[in-house]
Amino acid sequence: GEGVARTFLYTTLMAGCRYDEATAVLRESSAIRFDPIHRAYQEALIRFWQSGSPSGVNDWLAGLPAAEPSDSLRFNWACLQGDASGIVRLSSEASNDNDTLMLCLAFIATGQMERGHQTLVNLRTRLDALVAEQPESYFYWASLARVLAYMGEGAKALEAAEKACAIEPEGRDALYGLPVSAVRAEVLGWIGRGDDANRELARLLR
Repeated sequence: GEGVARTFLYTTLMAGCRYDEATAVLRESSAIRFDPIHRAYQEALIRFWQSGSPSGVNDWLAGLPAAEPSDSLRFNWACLQGDASGIVRLSSEASNDNDTLMLCLAFIATGQMERGHQTLVNLRTRLDALVAEQPESYFYWASLARVLAYMGEGAKALEAAEKACAIEPEGRDALYGLPVSAVRAEVLGWIGRGDDANRELARLLR
């Protein structure tokens, strides 16, 4: 629908560092379904990417009233900054597979190796079950590919990424197919095929 298309346009503009255009899309499109707090957070993030200074986002978060549901935003901000301690502190806010992957890495970065490993194993078990139940879900295959790559199972990770790309190819649906191909590039990087990953990313950014 329009909401998905406009959101993808916004994220693509952000990825391309076209911040003024991204801000315009964010402000003008009611199809991007952010509530006022999340919309303001996105604008604070745009200013961060423009300036390179985190102080604006930190000040904005510090100024939120205590009643606002800000911990999910703080978790997201910790992930963007690579703040492992912050991610662990706000671990209850992990709400999806990507969040859980970040949490695994944060546990490991803060010396909680066993906790990180177990979280990753639990996520893999869940995704194994989901791809068995819904084998045509490119989303679950792509998520599983990333988990397998993180676990060092390169061949299986690449197989899962290829499966996701086959289910949702770029030629059929660029809106969803391109992000799936980006996951494949990420997997290539994780499994030690950096040159292949860079070539794939260069192709996707053309």
